[in-house]
Amino acid sequence: MIAGDGTIVGLSQDLAATLQSIAVEQATTREQLKSVFRLLEEQREANKALNTLTLSVLSATDEIKRLRKDVDDMRCKPLPDEITRMQVDMDALKGKPGKRWDMIQTVAITSIVTGVVGFVVAKLLD
Repeated sequence: MIAGDGTIVGLSQDLAATLQSIAVEQATTREQLKSVFRLLEEQREANKALNTLTLSVLSATDEIKRLRKDVDDMRCKPLPDEITRMQVDMDALKGKPGKRWDMIQTVAITSIVTGVVGFVVAKLLD
């Protein structure tokens, strides 16, 4: 029998010590089980978070693949208006040095002809 203060009455000392040891072990085991269940719940929450993260990564990966495909599609599609404009600009840039040279030649020839004509006219008037 167990008295109100937790002591065991009417049993031998060895049996009482054994029962006391069992009670202590039982309390320790209960605490350990509580700890294990708490850790198990924490592990479940961590698994939920990991699953959520995995789904997010998969979604992001799909989005990146879609964007990469869109970028590749844009690279492959020629833009006719843009290409035509660039070709016109290139032709204009190619022609600029030739136009300048033509202008220099025209000015030089005009100056020489004007000088010669002026000289001839001056000699005729003298």
